[in-house]
Amino acid sequence: MAIVTNDTATSATDPSNYSSYNLSSLDWDGVYQFGTSAGKTMTAVGSYWLISSRHYTLSAGNTFTQDGVTYTIQEVVNHSASDDPNHDYDADLTLIRVDKALSTYYDIYDGASITNKVVAMIGTGHAAGTVSSTSYTWSDSTSRVRRWGTNKVDFAYSDYAMGTYTEDILGAYFTLGNTTYEAGAADHDSGGGWLVYDTLSGTWELVGLNIAVMGTTGAYTGSVAIDLRDYADWIDSVISVPEPVTVAILTLGGCAVLLRRRRK
Repeated sequence: MAIVTNDTATSATDPSNYSSYNLSSLDWDGVYQFGTSAGKTMTAVGSYWLISSRHYTLSAGNTFTQDGVTYTIQEVVNHSASDDPNHDYDADLTLIRVDKALSTYYDIYDGASITNKVVAMIGTGHAAGTVSSTSYTWSDSTSRVRRWGTNKVDFAYSDYAMGTYTEDILGAYFTLGNTTYEAGAADHDSGGGWLVYDTLSGTWELVGLNIAVMGTTGAYTGSVAIDLRDYADWIDSVISVPEPVTVAILTLGGCAVLLRRRRK
């Protein structure tokens, strides 16, 4: 699935140029593109970590380039219920560690209420084919670039089965004019973020991850995201493990302390 709006010119420009919904403070540089005609979107959740869907497989050694920087994937960690005490099913989620520090990343939103909140959708898929008042299509002949739009969260479900995986989800119907820059997900947007403005912190935080669309070919009626609030503990458990280089430095530091103590 890319972000489809009625205004493809606006959707491909930096959202911080627009004032609606506090967009002037939204940094979209934490959303990355893997692949060209095929591939997916990845969203930064740590200095070296991205999160994405797992239904498009990535492996250690794969590379991607954004803003003139080439990143090499070092590690891929798929969600597993056996490693997540909060869930009984594997979700369509994967965490990706890269070799270079990312320019920015997003905290996971922890607000209890999300229904009816405006979210900014960001992805790197294809652009609109046709748009009507309650549906849209995309065109695979359009280039894949980073795009954004907005929508409102209409529902949240737990343990929703979709193909191989079962996850907690959020949904947003497409209704032209319901929000300024009303948007829906499209092909190769999977792994792109749904960001919500947290009035307490004054920052944009990650609440969902594009995973599917609603409707049928020629009449897509909305977008579905994994509710990342429910997977925050799993994400933290993976990305909080120190980088291998950091571990080595800490180990050497410990040895140095021991040597100094012996000398005393």
